[in-house]
Amino acid sequence: MRRNSIIPISTLIIAPLLSAMIFIITPVDGRAFEMQAATENTKSENAAPEKSQEGDFARGAKLWADRCGSCHNIRDPKDLTDSEWEATVTHMRIRAGLSGQDARDILAFLQKSN
Repeated sequence: MRRNSIIPISTLIIAPLLSAMIFIITPVDGRAFEMQAATENTKSENAAPEKSQEGDFARGAKLWADRCGSCHNIRDPKDLTDSEWEATVTHMRIRAGLSGQDARDILAFLQKSN
C-alpha cells in the first residue's frame, strides 16, 4: 500500500514560524558587516577602488526612500533601536540583494536618525 505523500498542514505552519523565531533570537553584533567587507575586499585584485567602510548618511537616506520604500511603508527610524535596525538591515540585505556599502549607508542613516 502506498503512503499518502501530502505534507500535513501543521508542518507548513510550524516550519516558517520556527525559522522566524531562530532569526529573531540570533544575536547580531556587527560581524556580518565586517565579514562582508573583508570578503568584498578580497574578491578581485583588479576591482574598482575600495569603497568607504563607513556609512554615508545622505546616500543612506536616499537608498532608504528608494529601495526600502519600494516595498515597505517608510517607518520612523525611532521605531527600532540601533541594534534592532542592524538586525533588520542584515536580514533585508540578503532578501533585497543590497550591496555591503548600500547596507552600511542605510544603517548609518537609520542609526543617526534614531
